[in-house]
Amino acid sequence: AEAARINADLGARIIDINMGCPAKKVCRVAAILHEHLQHLHAFHGARHGVRVARKHIAWYSRRYPGGATFRKAINQTDCARRQLEIVKDFFQQLTERELAA
Repeated sequence: AEAARINADLGARIIDINMGCPAKKVCRVAAILHEHLQHLHAFHGARHGVRVARKHIAWYSRRYPGGATFRKAINQTDCARRQLEIVKDFFQQLTERELAA
């Protein structure tokens, strides 16, 4: 609150409350994607759900470093459980990278 007041006194019009904490954004995206994939797998069935989920995963990952390699791995699996593991590993690595930066 004190920092916000000081910034307002200095003329700031907006304050990005996520500034300095990109790992929280990555964690939030990962959680949303994980739940989304579970719903897709349940609705479409494990086999077809994995295929439908690929484009959704591409949308979620397009702006992150390493996304192309990640999407290649995603596109090579037909197993729902493995797809969730690959997603978890990718976003875990992103989070660790953000925390280390």
